[in-house]
Amino acid sequence: MTYSFEFQASRALARCWSISLLWLAVPLLLTTPAFAFDRPLAESALIAGRTVPVLCYHRFGASGRQDAFSLAPEEFARQLAIIADEGFVPVSLTQLAAGWEQGQPLPEKPLLITVDDGYRNFNQHARPLLEARGYPAVLFIYTDFVGARLGFSRAELRELQAAGYDIGSHSASHPKLNKSLANETREARLERLHRELAGSREKLRKWSGGEVRGLAYPYGLWDQVVAEQAQAAGYHLMFTVNPGPNRTGDPKICLKRNMVLRGTRDATFRAMLREQPLVITDWTPRPGEWLTGPVSFLEAVLDPASRSRIRPETLRAQRGSRPLSVTLDARTGRLRLRFSKTGISGTHLVVITAQAREGDQIYKNSRLIMVRPDETHTGR
Repeated sequence: MTYSFEFQASRALARCWSISLLWLAVPLLLTTPAFAFDRPLAESALIAGRTVPVLCYHRFGASGRQDAFSLAPEEFARQLAIIADEGFVPVSLTQLAAGWEQGQPLPEKPLLITVDDGYRNFNQHARPLLEARGYPAVLFIYTDFVGARLGFSRAELRELQAAGYDIGSHSASHPKLNKSLANETREARLERLHRELAGSREKLRKWSGGEVRGLAYPYGLWDQVVAEQAQAAGYHLMFTVNPGPNRTGDPKICLKRNMVLRGTRDATFRAMLREQPLVITDWTPRPGEWLTGPVSFLEAVLDPASRSRIRPETLRAQRGSRPLSVTLDARTGRLRLRFSKTGISGTHLVVITAQAREGDQIYKNSRLIMVRPDETHTGR
């Protein structure tokens, strides 16, 4: 039996995904080098432990710059209360790394709170709310912002580290890491990535006085070259903004994070926390791989365990805010996601969801799809 579905996105979901993926509208022209995914991943490259949702915030406060990425303190306070009400226990990045890498015990329902960029209004509006509940957080800092009028100072980073906050890197200058500059050679790109990744990590270690284990890719954009350079720079856990929960067996080079935007309804936030992994294997393309396009469809396989837990007729897929047609072979579990007849190129986020057979549980998976229009590109 083969199921085929069409999905029209709700206005609310379309708005959230459109806002959070503004940077994915520009074609990024790269080609694919050899990388670790061409061979089996080492055991150390896989996470182990419980399903872990990761939340991604940016700015806080009711004054100053107000946009989708700026949350009012009362909104953040409600979300922290929902986290507690749902039974989640926020952990530090240090704790999570120890659980995933060394088998150290984790809470029954661990959760990671991350804050990107390094705006100092965190201290005024978010920090008191976190510390009132004893919740840790990870601060992903891009080093060019340190010392700016709205950014943390070096002294503040050291004090935050001493207070128990994990400091991670958000690169040096917050670029689109998977995009080569005009006429950039492969060697020049690698040197630039070294400055962005290894350079920012060393500065943050020096300024904070602590270890820097995590990297949040700016805009969530990465490819195999970026991941390889991040691993070489010493990062243990690398985060995207692909929505959905993380599970045992997910590569640590592309962990998922749920962007929390201004105006997120409490019911939507609660549902986000409750999401379960929709396990999809044999993706084409593999993580971080560039395809040569245009591409008119993608193929993957829905894991048998996931097939047994969902209602196949509820499978939905979106590219940004655009619905995709989904075809599922019920016997083999093979999925086909079809784009427009003319195909696509550029960089796109594809999100796939389905409802549980019983109850209102949502299963979710997502993947960054990168397609170069042709092979006449430099930077390799």
